[in-house]
Amino acid sequence: MTKDVLKKLIKDITKLPIMFINTVALSVYLKASKSDAQIQELDIKGSKVLILSPHEDDETLGCGCLIQKLAENGCMVKCIFMTDGRNSLSFEYDCDAMAKLREEEASLVSDFFSIEPPAFLRCPDGELAVDEYYTSKLLDIINDFNPDYIFFPYFLDALSDHSATSGLLLSTVDKLKRDKKIKFYAYEINNPISIYGVNSYIDGTKYMEKKKKALDIYKSQIMAFDSIILINRLNRHLTNNSCTYVELFMEVDIEIYKAAYHKYNFDNSIYKKFRPMYSIYYMLPAYFKGMPIKLEVARFLNMPRLK
Repeated sequence: MTKDVLKKLIKDITKLPIMFINTVALSVYLKASKSDAQIQELDIKGSKVLILSPHEDDETLGCGCLIQKLAENGCMVKCIFMTDGRNSLSFEYDCDAMAKLREEEASLVSDFFSIEPPAFLRCPDGELAVDEYYTSKLLDIINDFNPDYIFFPYFLDALSDHSATSGLLLSTVDKLKRDKKIKFYAYEINNPISIYGVNSYIDGTKYMEKKKKALDIYKSQIMAFDSIILINRLNRHLTNNSCTYVELFMEVDIEIYKAAYHKYNFDNSIYKKFRPMYSIYYMLPAYFKGMPIKLEVARFLNMPRLK
């Protein structure tokens, strides 16, 4: 028996027990912490909503249920993809073929959700940073779409492109057309915002099956999404409603968020303090790693409200 075969066998045998341990441990934690997470349900109607996604599939992982509810509520929804996915792990495609495929998949997902055609900045995967070229491209797209809401990944995440997406957005803020007030929301992808930061949620009970089908469209992604779906299910413990699945968000004052970003992530290295939560086998350490810094940043972001 080869090493890889043995490793797969061990994973197959331990998958259900690991899922059970994760479910019990996080359920206990979230139920006990419910009073620390004061959240209300998002109900956005008839608005223009822009979703910034670091990679093709992050928009569905973090906002798949939200996107469906927005479309159902008569909103115009558009996704912007920051990177081209060329460095995604693949056993079949070279970098150029992978970038083309990921873009095609993202367009199919937008069609599947019946939302606006997506926009692509096409920064090489893993190299997203604030520079004049990408700031200008992003600024043009935002001003052209003229959104009422912008959703973007919380910068306390375990991948550099996820954190850098906030930095790129913040580089446009002072240059945005402000003919109306834009509301800004951070969303979580492969690392939880934490109970200290979240303040909004979407009941994804009736949207989860379509979210799973949308993720299936990303056939180029060989990583499993079990842990993300499980977290969506466990997040229900933070609400007062009888939800089955929940997506969590943080509404932010963008100027205070900018101050927090530059204080804690000035060199875009904050992601190293966290661990990706894609695998159920590392779900618990990934969930809790970096929790003290999440609490510290949440206090920073909430200072005006707490005074």
